[in-house]
Amino acid sequence: KLKTWGAEQGHTFEWTGTWKTGEVAHMGYPGAKAEDIVSLLGGGTGGETFGGSKGKMGETVACEKSAIIIYFIGMNDAINGRESGRFFRDWKQGVDMALKIRGKKDTYLLAVTIPPVSYGVNKKANRFIPSYNDL
Repeated sequence: KLKTWGAEQGHTFEWTGTWKTGEVAHMGYPGAKAEDIVSLLGGGTGGETFGGSKGKMGETVACEKSAIIIYFIGMNDAINGRESGRFFRDWKQGVDMALKIRGKKDTYLLAVTIPPVSYGVNKKANRFIPSYNDL
């Protein structure tokens, strides 16, 4: 919907990642953890194969146009029971890297907290989510 609205307003949107459907719809890099996103922002290959996508995250973030970065990571960290302090360090490093790559270009960063899980075996992540969101 955002892409359609943007086109009507004369804007274009670059998408990094993949859109995958299955038990639930996935956006970005299904299965990637915070540390994988940090690797991708740094030009690494840490998560480039997640969901069959080819990662060019750093290049996309560095574009010359104004940018809206939707930074919604952590669900896979919670599902895997990753310690919240370690997750947060990677999360913050990713935010800092994205803003450094953007430099002085117009940038809006939407950092999203993790919602409760209501489907399948991943409900176990709910015990970790409050500690992530409280950071």
